[in-house]
Amino acid sequence: MSLLSISEITPYMYLSGYGCIYEIKVKKLGITHIIDCTNIPNPKKFDGIKYLQIPINDGETEKIEKYFDTVIKFVKEAKDSDGKVLIYCSAGVSRSPTLAIISLMTLENISLKESYHHINNIRPIISPNTGFWRQMINYEMTLKNGESTVSMLKGMKKAVPSVYLQRQRTKAVEISKKFDINKDKVDEVLLKEVYQNISKEDSYNKKKIKYLEYYHFLEDYLWMSFNEKTYSHEYLMLIVIIFTEKYKSRSDVWKCVKDYPDNFNFFFKCILKRLLEHGETKNLFKKVYLIGLLDAFMQSLEIEVIKENVVPVCNILMLSNISKKQRDVYFGNNIKIRKFYNKSVFDFEKKSDEEKEEAKFYFNFYWELLKRFCNILKDFEENDYTEESIYRLKYMEKCLEFFIDIESQLTTRRFFNCLLKASHLIAFCQLSELITTDVGTNFSKLVGKLIYYSNFEIDEIYGKSLTLSEVEKEHYKKIGELQKACLKVANEELHDFYCLNVSAIDNRNVIKKLASQVSGETLANLMEHLGLINEEEMSKLTFPQLIEILILHSERHINQRDQVNDQPLFPSEELIWDEELIPYDNYKGDEILPLDKLNLKFLTLNDYLIRNFNLFKLESTFEIRQEIEETLRRMMPVLVYENLKSKTEFYGQSNKGLQILSSKIVQIDKPKVGEKVPSIVKGEIQYVLPDNYSNINKKKEWDSIRKHDVCFLVTVKAKFDREICLRNESGDVISNDEFREKLFAFFSKNNNFFDMMEVVNVRGCEVECFIDKYGEPIEDYEFEDNAKKFDGLKRIMRVIFDSNQFQKDYIKRVNNKVDSDIYSSFNVIIKRESKSNNFKGVLETIRQLLNTECVVPTWLEDLLLGYGDPSSAHYKEIGTANATLNFNDTFLDKDHVIESFPNNEVFFSEDIKYNGPFKITFNDLKLKYDENCKNSTSISVENGPSDKCVLKNDMNKKNKIRFTPSQIEAIKSGMEPGLTMIVGPPGTGKTDIAVQIILNLYHNYPDQRMLIVTKSNQALNQMFEKLILLDINVKHLLRLGHGEEALQTEEDFTRYGRVNYAENMRNILLGKVKFIKDSLKIEGDYEYSCETAAQFFKIILSKMWRKFIVESKESTNIYESFPFKEYFEKLEKDDNIYPSTFNFDIASAVWKNISDIFMELSKYRSLELLKNKKDQSEYLLTKEAKIVAMTCTHAALKRKDLVELGFTYDNILMEESAQILEVETFIPLLLQDPINNSNRLKRWIMIGDHNQLPPIIQNITFQKYSNMEQSLFTRFVRLGVPIIYLDKQGRTRDEILQLYSWRYPNLTSLPHVQNNNQFKVNNPGFVHNFQFIDVPDTNGNGEICPKPYFYQNIAEAEYSVTLFKYLRLLGYPAEKITILTTYNGQAHLIREIWRRRCGDSKFYGSPNKIATVDVFQGQQNDYIILSLVRTENVGYLRDVRRFIVAMSRARLGLYVFGKFSLFEQCIELNPIMNVFKTKPMSLEIYENEMYSSENETESDISMNKKIIQNVDEFRSFVDKWYREKISSKNNS
Repeated sequence: MSLLSISEITPYMYLSGYGCIYEIKVKKLGITHIIDCTNIPNPKKFDGIKYLQIPINDGETEKIEKYFDTVIKFVKEAKDSDGKVLIYCSAGVSRSPTLAIISLMTLENISLKESYHHINNIRPIISPNTGFWRQMINYEMTLKNGESTVSMLKGMKKAVPSVYLQRQRTKAVEISKKFDINKDKVDEVLLKEVYQNISKEDSYNKKKIKYLEYYHFLEDYLWMSFNEKTYSHEYLMLIVIIFTEKYKSRSDVWKCVKDYPDNFNFFFKCILKRLLEHGETKNLFKKVYLIGLLDAFMQSLEIEVIKENVVPVCNILMLSNISKKQRDVYFGNNIKIRKFYNKSVFDFEKKSDEEKEEAKFYFNFYWELLKRFCNILKDFEENDYTEESIYRLKYMEKCLEFFIDIESQLTTRRFFNCLLKASHLIAFCQLSELITTDVGTNFSKLVGKLIYYSNFEIDEIYGKSLTLSEVEKEHYKKIGELQKACLKVANEELHDFYCLNVSAIDNRNVIKKLASQVSGETLANLMEHLGLINEEEMSKLTFPQLIEILILHSERHINQRDQVNDQPLFPSEELIWDEELIPYDNYKGDEILPLDKLNLKFLTLNDYLIRNFNLFKLESTFEIRQEIEETLRRMMPVLVYENLKSKTEFYGQSNKGLQILSSKIVQIDKPKVGEKVPSIVKGEIQYVLPDNYSNINKKKEWDSIRKHDVCFLVTVKAKFDREICLRNESGDVISNDEFREKLFAFFSKNNNFFDMMEVVNVRGCEVECFIDKYGEPIEDYEFEDNAKKFDGLKRIMRVIFDSNQFQKDYIKRVNNKVDSDIYSSFNVIIKRESKSNNFKGVLETIRQLLNTECVVPTWLEDLLLGYGDPSSAHYKEIGTANATLNFNDTFLDKDHVIESFPNNEVFFSEDIKYNGPFKITFNDLKLKYDENCKNSTSISVENGPSDKCVLKNDMNKKNKIRFTPSQIEAIKSGMEPGLTMIVGPPGTGKTDIAVQIILNLYHNYPDQRMLIVTKSNQALNQMFEKLILLDINVKHLLRLGHGEEALQTEEDFTRYGRVNYAENMRNILLGKVKFIKDSLKIEGDYEYSCETAAQFFKIILSKMWRKFIVESKESTNIYESFPFKEYFEKLEKDDNIYPSTFNFDIASAVWKNISDIFMELSKYRSLELLKNKKDQSEYLLTKEAKIVAMTCTHAALKRKDLVELGFTYDNILMEESAQILEVETFIPLLLQDPINNSNRLKRWIMIGDHNQLPPIIQNITFQKYSNMEQSLFTRFVRLGVPIIYLDKQGRTRDEILQLYSWRYPNLTSLPHVQNNNQFKVNNPGFVHNFQFIDVPDTNGNGEICPKPYFYQNIAEAEYSVTLFKYLRLLGYPAEKITILTTYNGQAHLIREIWRRRCGDSKFYGSPNKIATVDVFQGQQNDYIILSLVRTENVGYLRDVRRFIVAMSRARLGLYVFGKFSLFEQCIELNPIMNVFKTKPMSLEIYENEMYSSENETESDISMNKKIIQNVDEFRSFVDKWYREKISSKNNS
């Protein structure tokens, strides 16, 4: 069925789109009546036909029902007069089918459901919008006493009518039953039936495909039986289509490929063959699927069987498709690659004919595909814009995307790039008219992206990044060769050309002008001489094509760094609403977009940074767009007239937006040397704070804006005309209330933002300061004291604009000869929350990295780009591993050492101490350096270094955790140089391992500094709380950034907190100096400063100690001659650690204690010289702090400041690594300048869990299409970097562990989980410790979706709150209960129901948290109540990572509410649902068992089991019990 056909619904009624309304067609069908629903002005009309105009748009808020009766009457008139009525709209998909369905239902007296099915069977493309469906349902209910045969289901992204889903589900279930019976046998008839069922004339039915994929058609039936004997076109395409669907959904796409890899080779070959087959243009949509899957293979090279088949197609024999001269140009002076090619040809010639044929097919494939593309482009140009052009354009865009992905990774680019240039595909695209049309906008951007990668600054043979000078050198070489060729081939025509300098001839216009001076034959000879074309092409290529090829070869390309440097960091209105670069959040997976992708491999570090820069900017812009639209909607711009001039006023209010009184530029500084843009552009913005704020805090929010905050200035023009809207249809003036109602309806119900207003300009700016009423700047530190300087509510803000954007605006203004200045036209200022306003700082940091020499450790560079041996950065491969490690207090005793190395033979030294500390030598590492070491599996253990005298406080800081073998391996690896990757499942002690690694490095390498990076402040605080309990001097700890206020410690670890601590410690130490001075009865102010104290120690105390040493050798009672007796007695009293018999060892310990005081004081002397707290804090950061912690966002924002301070570090430990964005993981590696062109980083420890949720990306297009949600940690896992899996958990019961342990290799519980009564005793009041409680659709209504992605389920919300009430009645503490859900909408609903049911009762209290699973990641509680919400579609819960997080939050009890039959069908969730199947689906409780914190044994009480059938029964039971309990309490 095509959009361009007229469908006969009944003998008297026809349906179509506007595009096929031709007089001949209409008259031939005998049409007598036409209903026009297009709303097109002056539609075409034919004589002799009666018309009915229905002026309506295809919008969900349009009131189509008001035309129902008129249309029915008109259709009945045509029917009764034996006429025929044609109903049409733009496409015959939404408006006209709605009217046809209603007419058929009424005139034929059938149900709405039957009417829809009848029309849908004839015209399958119909799809009335959601608003129209609701109105049809209401109309049927009006006719049939409140009943309708159709309901709206909120199961997809939008509500859909039940008739459609029921129909698809029925068909899918029928098919699934068929293939379930015949799994071992391929049924060709079934395959054809399925294929025909999903096929349309020019596409596939995507919703039907989703059901096939959902019911495991691929895994259970198609893949395992696919081979040469069973092959058919339908069979192949079914596999391709379902693979494509799986790849879009990002489920476990290649599981069946990994399970049955033998089928892949034949399958892959079939795809390549089908792509090269000739066929009808209409069938190009099938090739789009084939190309798309081939591209998916290209993105999945970590799968070995895919890599083995895909990569060899890009082999060097591809170059046999180009001429010898072109190959010679490509090889240049590279002898090795030339030899490699010759050897490959030689090996090919030795093959048999059959082998040659197969090899030839593979190495010719890409050349043939490039030629096919060029031919289709030619067909597109020759056939104008026909219906078939749509298929050609889609195919070409998909091919371009594929070619870009090939070009963007070295593995496939190396030889393909030469082929791409030789095919002249880019030149043909550049010359195409398509590239200049609106239809070809996306095509044009894809071509631009392909040009960018084809000219990328890289030596593609060696994979080496080219420096600027090397790029220049290569460019000069090209121009030089061109000039030489001109001298030889076109001496007469271009006699001046070869005398010009390079900069005079390397731009497009000059080359085009010069090339036009010669004949086509001469130009062809010139280009053949250069190796740009072959002899065959000399006569085939047109003159413009030859010129374009020459231009692409010779013109100067903009440097990558310059491209980024010239970009504004703030988005303008053009970028904000560019829907091809930043789509609205309606990604379906079929889009072809000119966006960067983050996958396994990158070409160079510059490529890595630029891709991340672009995507980070677009993702930030998407968030900015949402905030601007929401703010402007709330402000309600209205068009008013004053003195016959229109202006925009604002009738609404937003916390984030205010109207601007005036804006102007106040300072433009000259460009810096070598730059083209102003060095700084400043402006002043004047606005007034409203005086009607109900809450004074809202005013404070605007006055809390500080230096470096980012605001957006907007010029908006209203479309809501006040004068028109003040009158009704009769022209009478309406009341104020009616006007306000009209106003709110316009801004709240209209979905299209640009129907409400026109956004003319948007410019970002950075706040510099506020200006007081005297014109003087107000500094941040004096803001509170000088607030009175403001002129009432008026505020003047000085801001800094983006110089690049200002320059662009200036050039545009001059070129367009426009007088108006956009910087004086802003009328709205919008502020954003600080936590979501970090984008500018991050983008600046990435740009800084691009402009500096990025030096990453040599052992890490290839791995970061995705190449080389994945294990090359592991400590066993790096070449600098330490065979002997001091583990300090890691081991509790000798037995712990033996337990920790079950696969090693352990040898203890003779004098070994049972409790350690231990120093261990690993002989497998020693082997590399010591040939005498024979037993590589043995380890040697000796005593580690320890202090002779240890204070009691230090004893309390020793490790008390008995680490498991896998944890010990993680700690050992973290102590070694290189990359350590630790995957920590929930509850496996990731933080404990992290702090132990830090402790060991702190003691073993006192000269090295550690950088700790986490995603969240919460994780950072948890780590600090554990660090301060260990043997680490707190003066060496420093925490940068915000969030420290949540730290549960008395110490302040911020920069200024550390300054205060240092000052306090200095005073304490000087107090000890005074005590020593007084105890020795010495006069003088030696405690005045660190300097005087140092003199005291050097001149007096040291002299006294030396004298004592001499005397002690001759004295029998050394105590009498000991000069520090009084100080010793104080130590003895404080610590009570010395024996009663005084000896020289004790004297030495006391002297060491005294010496340490003065040693410590010497470190604080610098603080006396630095009087400014900022300088003092920077000194502590760069000189004193040995363990510095920050979030990844803070690292990205402050990199420039840290580098300028000279901050250095040797080791990085990252927690929550799998939740950190790729670029935010990379930036912390470069927070210091290289030394001698090398990075001093020695260790990189990454701890995370890629099986839990990834980084949060707001825009689903960037998340899925660009793969921006992939963390660097996950990418390393995909690459095969060695991983240490922690395999013992101590968080949850063993039975709950079953729900997620299948995802982790060998994950079991620690002994305390198996032995502790807390985990052994069942939850009081419950028959089961975990259950999936089935909550079917209540009264036919399950999930609802009042707004996009805001899913709710009332039954589950009621059930969740009721279960919370039941737990409280049993006596469970409220703080031990958490209610989780998978959607924000449900969390809001549960909070609302809790407020209604429990809010007024002090007895119930509040749960620990009511939150989403995503927010609760990284946290835990004893009892978790979980609502899954969805009843029609699993939705994003198919991402098993979210389920893993949800299942692993509970320690003792987990109770899940959901529709079991829905989740049971999801193949990804099968391992979890199979565990839930072992328990009943109804909640089972014990009526007479109560919770007690003291009860640690099984109850002996005889208990009555009660089975709860539904939420109403449970609520009645709980409410009755509550009333009885309250009554009993009152009586007592």
